Amino acid sequence: MPSCTRFFAAASVTVVDGAENCSRDFARNVAEMKTLQGDEQPFFVMNPGRVAAAVDNWFTMLPRVAPFYSLRCNDDPVMVRLLAADPRVGFLAVTREELDTAVAAVEPGRVLYANPLWTRGSLRNAVSAGVNFLTVQAASDLDRVSATAPNASLVLQIAVAGSTSELGAAPADVPAIFERAFDLGLDLCGLTVDLGSGRHNVSAYTTALRSAAELFNIGSQLGLKMDLLNLGGGFASAGSSFCEAASAINAGLDALFPSNIRVIAQPGRFFAADAFTLVTRIIGKREADLSTVTEDDFDAGTQAFVYQINEGFYGSFGCRLVANVEPSCSPLFDGSLTTDGYADRRFYGSVVGPTDDAFDVAQPLCHLRQMAVGDWLEWPAMGAYSRGNRASLGDVDIPIPAVYYHCNAAEWRHLERCASDECATSPAGLASTAMSLFDEADTDTIDDGFCGSNSDLSCSDGSAEEVWLADWHQYQLV
Repeated sequence: MPSCTRFFAAASVTVVDGAENCSRDFARNVAEMKTLQGDEQPFFVMNPGRVAAAVDNWFTMLPRVAPFYSLRCNDDPVMVRLLAADPRVGFLAVTREELDTAVAAVEPGRVLYANPLWTRGSLRNAVSAGVNFLTVQAASDLDRVSATAPNASLVLQIAVAGSTSELGAAPADVPAIFERAFDLGLDLCGLTVDLGSGRHNVSAYTTALRSAAELFNIGSQLGLKMDLLNLGGGFASAGSSFCEAASAINAGLDALFPSNIRVIAQPGRFFAADAFTLVTRIIGKREADLSTVTEDDFDAGTQAFVYQINEGFYGSFGCRLVANVEPSCSPLFDGSLTTDGYADRRFYGSVVGPTDDAFDVAQPLCHLRQMAVGDWLEWPAMGAYSRGNRASLGDVDIPIPAVYYHCNAAEWRHLERCASDECATSPAGLASTAMSLFDEADTDTIDDGFCGSNSDLSCSDGSAEEVWLADWHQYQLV
């Protein structure tokens, strides 16, 4: 299908002609070219259109709740710029690096800084960045804030029943924290109820909202201006579980919190997960007895295969620990018929990472056709907590997988509108950045995926393979 290259947030985006756009087809094209190059490195393909669709879905399902996107989930520059273009969306920063990313993208008023361990240095960093919207965990945080950032607006995180988060003040301690904030003259204006990651029973949201409403009343009676509720994070990507959670949240908000209460949340994976697909290559294979894979003697005597890939737990698959997700793969390319005609015969097995570490497992149990060394595997919905896990490898120099962007024509028009909207609404300090947000390649140039206005080769010169290979080196992104 004809395509052309455009630019968004300084990144090249392959725009496919027509309404259809398939991440798998695009990933196949990328994998074929990498194979021709002898490049076996893993990579992501990202569809910005899915981020835009997730934003629309969020406000359809939770119209009262303003999302503050968690940069810890995925700070991909295209996604950050796309979210920044929507004035209804803010950013959650936990570290100084994330804070720098946030204030470079939006005005400080759209940033919530939730450092879990406040120090004088981190508070001074917030003040110098102009960010006055802070999350605190305990009474001891109030003394530090009072000394360094006395004008900040504070949101107290509380521990709630059923939460997977270990952060937050115990509800029994909250009245004393309220009194301390009032005595110090601090603007403690709201509460955070964070259920953490994972699937939650709908009743957990109802219980959390009731607990927050009771504490709101206590804070108001003590003289605090309680006008903000933060629902925290842990929102799964769109699906039946999110619809059920949204229904419970909307009902609870309508029943317990008047319309003048500002409501926010800290979603991460909801926006990031489905937009990214990871592609890895098999670099090793061995036959095994299934009982050694499942650790169940009942499976003894059944043939299985263990595949080793070029990305692992200490990279993208660290999301298994950080985000409580279990990635699942499938062959990127269709298999060819074998001599017995059973190309689709499947075998159980597992997929492990490139190290010999026992924890380096990508998928403990898979069910695939028999794969071969050199085959590519596709891992959908891999955008959440998969791009910042290299630190655990110490000094080992392993590159982060590159990201290749694609969308269809309709999705590209949406990106154009986002660029225009950001230019119109960006603060003066970001004007020059916003004006350079959107640059478009020669609109008359049609190529097979990676040609742009800066290419040294015309898309009409040479073979398609030559064009791909030349532009691949030029536009590869990390």
